[in-house]
Amino acid sequence: MLENRYAISRKEVVGKKIFDVFPEYQDTEEGQAILQVLKGEKITLYKQPYENKEGFYELNLIPLRNNSGDIIGGLGIMHDVTEHIKMEEERTRSKLKRQKDLLNAILEAQEGERKRIAEALHNSLAQTLYAAKLKLEQMPVEQANRKQLIEIKENANELLANAIQETRRISHELIPGILEDFGLKGAINDFCKKYAHTQLVIKTEIYGLDDRIDKHLEIAIFRIAQELVNNVIKHAQANRLHLHLVKGELGILLKVADNGKGFTVNTVMQSIKGIGLKTIQDRVKLLNGTLTIDSLPAIGTTITIKIPLA
Repeated sequence: MLENRYAISRKEVVGKKIFDVFPEYQDTEEGQAILQVLKGEKITLYKQPYENKEGFYELNLIPLRNNSGDIIGGLGIMHDVTEHIKMEEERTRSKLKRQKDLLNAILEAQEGERKRIAEALHNSLAQTLYAAKLKLEQMPVEQANRKQLIEIKENANELLANAIQETRRISHELIPGILEDFGLKGAINDFCKKYAHTQLVIKTEIYGLDDRIDKHLEIAIFRIAQELVNNVIKHAQANRLHLHLVKGELGILLKVADNGKGFTVNTVMQSIKGIGLKTIQDRVKLLNGTLTIDSLPAIGTTITIKIPLA
């Protein structure tokens, strides 16, 4: 194997010191490993690339001793591991593909259910509420208790109007048509603008997403961002939120930071289901991404998610 690797004959190396034959290796990883072996250590170098051909080898180095126990040299055993590494890489690719297929199936099922519920809200509940509002407006008001009845009627009318508006909002969130029509950037900006009338000021910075990406990835990232913003609204008691979304050459970076009450990360992670992060964590894992949480009580929280594109 050494003869094939270095194009050098056995006669040219037998009986010589290794660094006399290969002086260029003295300061390399292999050279340093050999020096350690000559001090008595056993070392294995994994996944070493060949220099003159494609592939990898594994190198086992052990010291050789004489009868007195003195080190007189070393023994190196090389194994070609190219096929083994190819099989490992193929298994990794297959695993990632299965994860992607599973995520896509989950997303399609969830989006189908969201669509069904949204249509039911829009076509049934919203119409029923609107009909009740019309009937209430047509209700005659008796002169005897006119002032009191008008007040009751106006209050009921206002409640129904709010219910209709809330039904439409929920329906829109369940199936945001803007995501399908204009992509991730437009959908997130539209979603965040809906909180402009609240006490929470949301700033969005979105870069690199002028062109569309994979449909399922768009849905997944949108749902993650949506859940992160909703978590801040429900739990953080914040008045400022910064959403930063960037698509780079290697992947997607999503960062959501707030100035809310914060928390002790280790304590909260033990009861992660309680603050809605479990679903997000599962989605990120299926996307082969990473999720990190930085938070301090009374300071705020930053959640950073990185998702590879490949």
